[in-house]
Amino acid sequence: MLSWNKWNQTMSLRLRLNLGFSMFVLCLMVTPIVDWINWDQNGTKVKSNATYCVVVVSVVVCGLADGLIGGSLIGSAGKLPKQYMQAIFAGTASSGVLICILRIITKVSLPHTPHGLKTSAHFYFIISTTVLIVCIICCNLLYKLPIMQQHYTHLVQDFLPCSRHKLRDVARTIKCPAFGIFAIYTVTLSIFPGFLAENLESSVFKDWYPILLITIYNVADFVGKSFTALYVVKSTSKATWGCVARLLFYPLFTACL
Repeated sequence: MLSWNKWNQTMSLRLRLNLGFSMFVLCLMVTPIVDWINWDQNGTKVKSNATYCVVVVSVVVCGLADGLIGGSLIGSAGKLPKQYMQAIFAGTASSGVLICILRIITKVSLPHTPHGLKTSAHFYFIISTTVLIVCIICCNLLYKLPIMQQHYTHLVQDFLPCSRHKLRDVARTIKCPAFGIFAIYTVTLSIFPGFLAENLESSVFKDWYPILLITIYNVADFVGKSFTALYVVKSTSKATWGCVARLLFYPLFTACL
């Protein structure tokens, strides 16, 4: 929402992306730093309410950064050829696959102890921060490419005050696709990853079961978003009804309890 109104006129896409990625980097550094300073000289962990508050605030800032980056990327890709939009969604899905691979590697290579879990989490924060720094570098190099400068010139010309529309007018125009996106995220976030990570058990796979389920979900998500490079549903109504059909997952997952 912040990237919609006045920020869109005063801040360039490049500045918004750099700001969002920088917010991500700072937030990812908070948790390991807080964990490190909360150990006393005797090696005992010190519990503090302030630590909890700092972590919660960092999660909130992560959400703001995600919205800022997502809105900026999708907004800029909307003016570019369609393969750019597909690449953005496939890229977001690939990040989940990479994190699952990292989790599997750390689970296999590290001991199943609190210290091993802590080391695994630190690997996640270090690698994620490194990837974000690479994203910042690539983001700045991207806008120096001739093809991007050509398209970006047209973007700047299109972002005139006279060409802007109110949010409610845009929402009314795309109400079916917007409702479909709302249904997708509502169903997905209410089931994944909380339900899959905590409420299911298996006597065969044991503690590997949640990891396998989350990995299967992320791989399927990546395949589905990559498949749009080959085929896209042309009918908006069919795509919307397909999104609404995801509500069937509620009784299906309830039956699994």
